[in-house]
Amino acid sequence: YDRQHRITGIRQALKNLCWRTFGPCNLVQAALPEIFDSVPRSFFDATNKDLEVASKLMFEKLSTLHCMTPYLPCAGFFIMIKLNVEVLVDIENDMVFSSKLMSEESVQVLPQVLFGTPNFIRITLLTSVEELTIAFQRMEQFCLRYTRR
Repeated sequence: YDRQHRITGIRQALKNLCWRTFGPCNLVQAALPEIFDSVPRSFFDATNKDLEVASKLMFEKLSTLHCMTPYLPCAGFFIMIKLNVEVLVDIENDMVFSSKLMSEESVQVLPQVLFGTPNFIRITLLTSVEELTIAFQRMEQFCLRYTRR
């Protein structure tokens, strides 16, 4: 409780820092060596292969949409996509795009304005190819409705 409002600026700075700090806690850091040593190498190889397949699939599919410019990840759990908002109708930015996509097609993407990169979205690749294909089909229909002709 800050009755005198003396730490208002500090409180906001701490909130901002919380949103920007995504590193693991000490408990996780301490457990990682044992976790990595106890998991068979085949698990990591299979996971890497699945991510590679998913990223290439989504890159190829998303590249066909005029309102998006995907970036093929070299390694990672998600794909970044630039929204070409100038070709979209009634969608000014990534927040509006994300909100409408979720409400109309039940596809959740992460607007990157939250991380200082406006008009970009992020899609996770940590799901099955089947689920990604369904998500793409829904995104495709959404983009067809909102792309200028």
